[in-house]
Amino acid sequence: MTVRAERDEDDFHPLYTSRRRAERRLAWEIALGIWVGGVALTLTGCGVWYLLARGVWAGLTLS
Repeated sequence: MTVRAERDEDDFHPLYTSRRRAERRLAWEIALGIWVGGVALTLTGCGVWYLLARGVWAGLTLS
């Protein structure tokens, strides 16, 4: 007598959903990294412009 296991349709469903969740989390992490990088670049640019303007203003008032 041979016993055969029948495969259910839901056997692989949890693996598929966990993979999809991992991909969604990775997409959010990439988007967050891009946003944080943009904020860091903006703040750095503002700081550089502030220092340049401060130097120019100090140069104008000393003359």
